[in-house]
Amino acid sequence: MSSETQSTDEGLFYAELEKVAHEIAAQAGLFIVEALGKDVSVEYKDAQNSTGESAPVDPVTDIDRQVEEFVRAEVGKRFPSHAVLGEEQDTPPDPAAEFVWAIDPVDGTTNFVNKFPAFAASIGILQNGEPVVGAVWSSTTHKLKPGVYHAFSGSSLRLDGEELIGMKKNSGLRRSLSAVPGGGEGRTPRWDTRVIGSTTVECVYVAVGILRTAQFWRTRAWDVAGGIVLARANGKEVYEFTNGSWGKFEKFAPPSKTDSNTQPGIRDWSQSLIVGSEEDLDFLSTRLSRPGILKRAAKRILG
Repeated sequence: MSSETQSTDEGLFYAELEKVAHEIAAQAGLFIVEALGKDVSVEYKDAQNSTGESAPVDPVTDIDRQVEEFVRAEVGKRFPSHAVLGEEQDTPPDPAAEFVWAIDPVDGTTNFVNKFPAFAASIGILQNGEPVVGAVWSSTTHKLKPGVYHAFSGSSLRLDGEELIGMKKNSGLRRSLSAVPGGGEGRTPRWDTRVIGSTTVECVYVAVGILRTAQFWRTRAWDVAGGIVLARANGKEVYEFTNGSWGKFEKFAPPSKTDSNTQPGIRDWSQSLIVGSEEDLDFLSTRLSRPGILKRAAKRILG
């Protein structure tokens, strides 16, 4: 088989995966919308902060669990050889699986339970750790209505089948927006900063062009897998902070060790990422490389 034929076959398979991921993400969005008019039971995974004080954080609802169970069932039915990495179930995916679906059933749960309309259901399909397909249902798109952004490696970014090339900027606009978690510096020479409260939404907004850059500190694979594919499909880049410096993100790789005695896996991946144009990321990575800045940022986020 020639490399061109192999590439074509791979693209057709990615397109098939994208179609299914789009369908599943759209259904996940329907579950979430239907839940908005109901009494949603809220629990908290961690009721204490780092100082031991009572401070409920990291909420989870029955909708999170329902959506994840639905996605797992659909993947198992349609692609039985694929594994699933989900936020709400601790079971790690089979390390031998070539394809892993990294899913966040409701990213921005704090927003969701407080009815703040910025949350998402994210699907990112990994091939040997590399994000190759993304489908993200967002509660609010650039068209001011819910929808699914989707793409696969080598394709363009689309919103429910409609190709999205880029957003036109308003005439005379001199300052754009950038997402910084936990309330970082209010502005830089290039942009003002915002906190949306959903890693997935922020990553998607960079892909679309609503945000210029976004920073994610010690994020997890299910938060960003789908968004990374969408960002790259619209000409954006992703940098990862490893071994004390910033470099281009390639794939989700298990850490060399964990705090427990278990074998490290992709579920244990947790790194800092920045997303945007390569030019902006070169600028931002230089600022973020100043001594102690990431340590101070992580302390502000984690309490």
